[in-house]
Amino acid sequence: MGLPWDGFMSANHIAQDAFEPQRANNVLVEFRVGPLLGGQASSNVLMLSLESFPIPRQQNDPLEQGYLNDRRKFAGMAMADDMDVTFRSYVDQPTLELLSAWRQRVYDPATGRIGRSFEYKRNANVWFLPPNAVPAISRYGVLPNDIFVLRLPIYGVWPSAIDYGQADMNSGDHLRTNVTFSVDVVGNIETTVLAAAALPV
Repeated sequence: MGLPWDGFMSANHIAQDAFEPQRANNVLVEFRVGPLLGGQASSNVLMLSLESFPIPRQQNDPLEQGYLNDRRKFAGMAMADDMDVTFRSYVDQPTLELLSAWRQRVYDPATGRIGRSFEYKRNANVWFLPPNAVPAISRYGVLPNDIFVLRLPIYGVWPSAIDYGQADMNSGDHLRTNVTFSVDVVGNIETTVLAAAALPV
């Protein structure tokens, strides 16, 4: 009787007709800021300024119940991890202004006002792209319908902390801004076509 993995004892199956790897640099996060910061153009500026971010984790805290000599675990309250996102700062793009304006909806240091959640909470999408989607996105025009991408929706996103980076007169590097985003819910991954994805083109 053959083993269940007969024919798969080498790496010959990888990146042939199947098992194309998902590249870590072909993943984007899109913040659906909408009217909060001026519409789709603002969403694109933030996405085009990305450097790195963690894909948020969803989890349930286990509840434990003991009986006699054993313990059993049950699904407890659901929670989502915060996201620490790094943006590159640009002199000719309003990346810093947009992040500051969003943060101001949470807390305005000029007045001491803390906003209500509907004023600052927004949704986001994490897009997992195949490598052939990247040149398609870079071209202007109609996006193809035959390229499939994965979308992970994130709900209740807002900037709980912002760090505008560190200046260094001896550095020739990019100035980076680090933002911690609080997240309410991490949804379920779904498949869509590239033409239906709200990506910068």
